[in-house]
Amino acid sequence: MTTTRDDRPAAAVRSTRQDGGGAPRKKKRAPNSRRAQLMFALPAAIFLAVLSLYPMLQLFRMSVSAVGSATLNRPWEFVGLDNFAVGLDE
Repeated sequence: MTTTRDDRPAAAVRSTRQDGGGAPRKKKRAPNSRRAQLMFALPAAIFLAVLSLYPMLQLFRMSVSAVGSATLNRPWEFVGLDNFAVGLDE
């Protein structure tokens, strides 16, 4: 009697490959997958750059201006490095 069904256990069937290895084959990545990853990361990088650079620029602008609680909503007077000189004198 000839059967077409393989009576070996499933593990034995899976481990017999032409190259002799028992481990499953790794999927090959598409050649442009690195580019796709960068395209997904780019909006996040721009968002983080804007959210970190704008406050630092405002802080620098405030450090060279006469800013107080009364002048926060008005144009700031430029005083240059006078704020730093006052800070070092104290």
